[in-house]
Amino acid sequence: MRLHCIVLLMLLSGCIGPAAEDVLYENGSSNPAVAENLGGVHLLSYAQAPCPDDYMSNRYDNRVILERSGGSLTVTHLLDYVCCAKITVSANTEVVAGQPTINLVEQNVGDMCRCICGYNVTSTVSGLQDGKDYFVRVYGVEFKGQSGSLIGEASTNPRIAGEGAFCAGIAGIRCAPGLDCQLEGDYPDAGGTCVRNVTGGGQ
Repeated sequence: MRLHCIVLLMLLSGCIGPAAEDVLYENGSSNPAVAENLGGVHLLSYAQAPCPDDYMSNRYDNRVILERSGGSLTVTHLLDYVCCAKITVSANTEVVAGQPTINLVEQNVGDMCRCICGYNVTSTVSGLQDGKDYFVRVYGVEFKGQSGSLIGEASTNPRIAGEGAFCAGIAGIRCAPGLDCQLEGDYPDAGGTCVRNVTGGGQ
């Protein structure tokens, strides 16, 4: 009886996210005006999946997962955020320390509430050039005039690591622009972690 009361209170207070569907919020229209300085790279579409049933036991950590197929790139952001959100995505590009960089900006056009959920926010980017590596940064979540911040990043090159990822070692993994490799030893092939620097240069 006590368990039933607890579940009822969670439902009434909004602490349980929306029921699972294939897609919670999406936009399929193309945006060809984005990223002219990177040779036609542009955001094709984005979609926000609903909160999974097992979210409470499998919390997300803002990981960014990249899947590249020719000139197309699928970016999946595992986002921890309020359960009543509707996420839109916009894009811009820049060249950082010689590295073509795609910036995805997430904005909540829904509501703000007290419950937390995990979303797969999936964006599809087109127009990538063959043989060229790209770095992806995800910023968010903007809400009603509140600016976002960098919350996730990844590279199409597995030998370039984002913030908090392993670097150096036998594989010689480099950190992305704006990061330094903080080594955990001074011996050959020592590994470390990519950390944000203050100079803006990468390693």
